[in-house]
Amino acid sequence: MTSDDRRIWTLPLQDCRDGSGDRILELPDTLLAELGWSEGDTLVIEPQATGFSLRKITNENV
Repeated sequence: MTSDDRRIWTLPLQDCRDGSGDRILELPDTLLAELGWSEGDTLVIEPQATGFSLRKITNENV
């Protein structure tokens, strides 16, 4: 994917409801299907000026 192909998804963080202050980011099935991601994939979270970006780790980009 080139920078011209990037799409922005805005998703809410959900409270874990355990008093820890931790949050859960639930990725919609439509997003996972579009990206070819599935349960068990390893993702890298990279901070950005206005949020975060995620990318999947593959043998090609390790």
